[in-house]
Amino acid sequence: MERCAVIVDDILDTGATLISGCERLVSSGAEELYICVTHGLFTGQRWRAFWSLPVKHIFGMDTVPACTGMQDPRITMLPAGPLLRAKLASIGLDKEP
Repeated sequence: MERCAVIVDDILDTGATLISGCERLVSSGAEELYICVTHGLFTGQRWRAFWSLPVKHIFGMDTVPACTGMQDPRITMLPAGPLLRAKLASIGLDKEP
């Protein structure tokens, strides 16, 4: 059985902080990593170092405009709108004034 870790963070900008976290998890025995972020900026090239680590997938929310030219099947950007609408509806705040 592989040792799996899920990392949740608010932002992935250059990825430097998350890469450091991934490296520490790997040195502690993690064999498979998944990353979830609210804001996926993916600026610069440093974040590509995830693929030299056992990062299997990155999940982000579409809270910021997507980077142009960044197409990778290991990255999934999820729509935030339906999640927020569902939560607002669950507490009765989905009604028009």
